[in-house]
Amino acid sequence: MRTEVPFAISLLVLAGCPTDVNVKRFLVPPEVAIETPVEGASIYEAVPVLMRGRVTDEAYQSSLSTITATWAVNGARVCAGTVVDVNGIIECETVFEKGAATVSLVAVNPDGQTASAVVELVITENTAPTAEIVSPVAGTEYFAEDLIVFEGFVGDGETQLDHTTGECR
Repeated sequence: MRTEVPFAISLLVLAGCPTDVNVKRFLVPPEVAIETPVEGASIYEAVPVLMRGRVTDEAYQSSLSTITATWAVNGARVCAGTVVDVNGIIECETVFEKGAATVSLVAVNPDGQTASAVVELVITENTAPTAEIVSPVAGTEYFAEDLIVFEGFVGDGETQLDHTTGECR
């Protein structure tokens, strides 16, 4: 059996519904990870280090370049102008001073939602390499047509020397 609802009752039911239905948009912050260097890594001072991070954001996955990402070392901004690429990768090359270093990567999406990642590093002293010429000996006489063989020792406390190059001036 079919029942018809009078038009007036339909309007009354519609009038009872609020017009300002609150549809809420849930804002989700991006996700940030520092891939390199890793937590607790020991790095030599004054040697360039490529830092690499990854940013994801489910709301902006197809437009990750709209996310602002900032690298900082001990609170000071480094690598201004770096951009998140289409794969969510952001890189920054910097050098560190001796001591402890706190590296942070902060991402902000167009909705103003933020996320950050932090790693603590140990920055160790980088000593200068050493070089010693053992031949030719100072004071030895040579003539213009003589072949002069140079020999020496090179050392570096931080680096295993597999291949060295030298230059005579």
